[in-house]
Amino acid sequence: MKRIKYITEASFSFALIIAANSMAEWHPFVPNAESGLPHLLMELISPLTYCLTWILCMFIGFFAPASAKGPVAFGALGLIYANMAIVLFRQCGFEIPIEANVAGTIANNIGAPLLYLLWEQYFASEDDDQCIADILVGRGLPVLLFALLGLISSSSQTMGLRAVILLVAAVALTRCYRSMDWSAPMYAERPLDHRRTYLNVMVLSWKSALCIGSLAFLYTVLRSAFTSSNSTLNGILTYAPLLGMLAASLAIMALWQRRSFSFNVIQVFRSLFPFLLCLFAAIPLFATALPQITYGIAYGIFSLLVSIGMVQCCQTCKRDGASPLFMFGFYFGIVNVIQLLGYGFSSILKTYAFFGQSHGFVIALSAMFVTSLVFYLVRGDLDSKTTAFTNAEFIALSHVPDSDSCLIVSTNSRDASSNPYWDRLAKQCANTAARFRLTAREAEVLELLARGNTVPAIAESLVISTGTVQTHCKRLYAKMGIHKKQELIDIVRSSTDYVKDRSPQKPPKPR
Repeated sequence: MKRIKYITEASFSFALIIAANSMAEWHPFVPNAESGLPHLLMELISPLTYCLTWILCMFIGFFAPASAKGPVAFGALGLIYANMAIVLFRQCGFEIPIEANVAGTIANNIGAPLLYLLWEQYFASEDDDQCIADILVGRGLPVLLFALLGLISSSSQTMGLRAVILLVAAVALTRCYRSMDWSAPMYAERPLDHRRTYLNVMVLSWKSALCIGSLAFLYTVLRSAFTSSNSTLNGILTYAPLLGMLAASLAIMALWQRRSFSFNVIQVFRSLFPFLLCLFAAIPLFATALPQITYGIAYGIFSLLVSIGMVQCCQTCKRDGASPLFMFGFYFGIVNVIQLLGYGFSSILKTYAFFGQSHGFVIALSAMFVTSLVFYLVRGDLDSKTTAFTNAEFIALSHVPDSDSCLIVSTNSRDASSNPYWDRLAKQCANTAARFRLTAREAEVLELLARGNTVPAIAESLVISTGTVQTHCKRLYAKMGIHKKQELIDIVRSSTDYVKDRSPQKPPKPR
């Protein structure tokens, strides 16, 4: 069984950031009536800035993929501190201009996503297993940290502690960034020279981002409805998101210890769609009586898909050599655009009555509409390429290569016949991939190398850069403990059978 570190500097610091941001009540800033600004616009300033920051990072990642380094964390921290200073002055009774309040809100919602994105960029640079562990632990620990931090009742002490936590996390981030390999293709290569690769990444990713966005719309509307009906946010409702993240992380980690499996966000969403419809139908009945359970279930499913989506983005960056800034900015930019629609709908829901219907009924109706629309957009069978390269792969830590060791979380009946072993060499490559715990992309490169393809030919076939192919080759050699291509071929041809035969098809032609 492969041993990895679960509580690392990266995972603990990432958890600290999530817990620190949970300490601050993040509600859209609502000014007084004398501000002269449209009420709906002010309601949306926080989520709009948050959303635009992700989209801006996508463009930065495309034109300057290596620009976001460790010192950027202190710039993001300064923006958050500026907002905290404005809030502190307001609590002390100082008269703060409306423009300063708005500027502080905007600064906070630029700094927070920047810190998240910087950590996600670091995770993408890690080893596959350590990346998964840091993401799962980082998203599971915050509820425990928040429970300890929640013992502090004074708002000024809470703000001071939050400032210290964010500083510690920023220092840890800069320390971690020193170990990153900035010569990797995802940072060193110019995306403008590989437009086909980035277009392919976008085509393979936008549907799964829509699925997560539909859940973001639901929990945003639910949260707004519940907070508007209470003067203060219920304590259990505050813990619901963090408990959802913990449950999702524990479920994935428990399965990952013993089984190899692949999660596909689209297919998980399709599997859960009937359950979601039942949940929406129950909202008018139980939203008032049991808001915590309704909200907790919605956020639990959302958190599960976000964890899978983060792993998928990291693996896509390694697989295709895409910039992490671009990948995460594009993926979660789509999610936040749909979430922004949820905030807009929530603001309208507070202001207007919909033909005398209850809020629960309107929420259920809107959630059904958005989720059904997304279900329609991601309809259709996924081909083998889309399925293989939109999966988040979890290769078991206690990996025993046998015919039943791989579990694919999927509803596609054709998945069982995907990647057929069309000849003996294909089967030997699959055996070797199972033996050395290779990812799907590494297994594909392995087979192409074994068939005599050159690095430029592999790059053209897989629509990636030659630098990315060379990086995959280095990882292959490191995992297999070899130094020459001939050693790779010898291992492949001497492999024993661990997997079952499948229907033969015509093999790819060597270039």
